Amino acid sequence: LKSARNKHGVVAAMDPQTGEVIALASYPSYDNNDFATGITNEQYRAYLQSKFGPLVDAAVAEQDPPGSTYKLVTYSCALQNHLVGPNERLSTPAYVEVGGEKFYEWNKTGFGRTMTPAVGFSFSSAVVTYQLAQRIKIDRLSQCGHAWGFGAPTGIDLPGEVSGVVPDQAWAQGAINRGLYDGEVLQSALGQGYDLATPLQVMNAFSALANGGTRWRLHVVKELHAPDGTVTFIEPTPLGSVGMKDATYAYMRAAARRVVTNSYMTANLGTIPLALTGKTGTAEYGVRDKQGRLPFHNWISGFVAADENWSATSSRFAYVVFMHGSNTVRNAAIEVLKLYLQEEFNLARDYRIPGSMRKGNYYGE
Repeated sequence: LKSARNKHGVVAAMDPQTGEVIALASYPSYDNNDFATGITNEQYRAYLQSKFGPLVDAAVAEQDPPGSTYKLVTYSCALQNHLVGPNERLSTPAYVEVGGEKFYEWNKTGFGRTMTPAVGFSFSSAVVTYQLAQRIKIDRLSQCGHAWGFGAPTGIDLPGEVSGVVPDQAWAQGAINRGLYDGEVLQSALGQGYDLATPLQVMNAFSALANGGTRWRLHVVKELHAPDGTVTFIEPTPLGSVGMKDATYAYMRAAARRVVTNSYMTANLGTIPLALTGKTGTAEYGVRDKQGRLPFHNWISGFVAADENWSATSSRFAYVVFMHGSNTVRNAAIEVLKLYLQEEFNLARDYRIPGSMRKGNYYGE
């Protein structure tokens, strides 16, 4: 965070087989001692007035647009419902025109070739995603979003968890007093527009991808000790199943591996000696600067598998990294992930790329 000159971020990891939280960090935080010894009015006022919410656990109680991490929902939804074939090739022009408005590829130029859904996912193609959104329609996309756990709490044993937003036409009539426009449907398929999610929801979706479709209730407590010495172990509790075919999960797991090994998108991330998968994301928000550019958040979420057998569902490690307002020359969440993986898996080499956290208004994915 300091090297990116960021003020706000989240890192979390969990076991996809049980829902147990392995790690969870939200920054900025606060000093427990301030409250233990009696906090002054001035100290408390400073916490309350900080725009980055140090008293709020951002992993649980903050919701932001999930960006292209949400393409897990869009692509799996299209495949599951036979709206796109796994080997179908889709065009990648510079933009799609809807209602007289041009919706551009994230690189503004397009890729100049056709792509299968897996390749489109690995390049995070906005135009491919737009084409899928036009086939899926908003209400079915919303159903798939809910199936992956968006729009509902993870049930974690921490206070203040929020639910996020998965828009559909009924939601729009109640929230904005009209239906969603076609262009807003395209944005929803990108995890932007009205879409909101917590980092834990994003992580739990990729955990479900890793384990074959089970969404677990997340928990940080392993066991409870009563005054009489009785120990109650916290049993894994499923929240439900995503409800897709094994072939859909396997296809998306392999596609998430393609993301990591696509050096055009993730530089050297794929050289880390782990069966690592992921989906990056960039989500715009706020007010444009003098050059007309919006600030943006960076995301990456995925899992580490035992090996590159993408039919397997035995992963014990899923993760998410969220960097608020990055505007760095590379995806800041990727660089944070590298450091965490190096520590978690005792990797000797430092895979971070010097200068990646420099401010530079990078925008992609």
